[in-house]
Amino acid sequence: MLKKISDIADKMAGKSVLFKLILYWTSLVGEENKKILFPLSFENGILTVAVPNPIVKTYVIRVEHILYAKLSSFLKGNIKKIVFTVNPSCFTDVSFDSEKDKGNIIIDENEVCKIKEGLEQNGIDSEMAEVFAEIEVLIDKKRDNFSKKRDS
Repeated sequence: MLKKISDIADKMAGKSVLFKLILYWTSLVGEENKKILFPLSFENGILTVAVPNPIVKTYVIRVEHILYAKLSSFLKGNIKKIVFTVNPSCFTDVSFDSEKDKGNIIIDENEVCKIKEGLEQNGIDSEMAEVFAEIEVLIDKKRDNFSKKRDS
């Protein structure tokens, strides 16, 4: 089972390269590319990026050098290579209960505040703690929606 972001953040105290990549991903890859590229892991200088299907993987491998140049600049040269992996589960749509909510994800602010406070108590600055808390709530919501789909 996946660990909660707050558990991971507690251990890394906000210094993880992967968290920085996730936070700045849209500005690094662009609005359209973020829909087909998702950073999964960063270990020993190797960034693993998920793509939704083999066709996209073939395309991004051809333009990998452009992404590598941007990421290398952002990470100050601390990247050895990028590995693309097909992982469609990273790109599933969140289902909505009503048509009026389509496109809007409603975040429980009380839950975000609770998680944020816990992160701040563990030494993570307020701004980062809020971002991590929101991400954790969104992941939990997506996980719940996925379970509901699977069970029905």
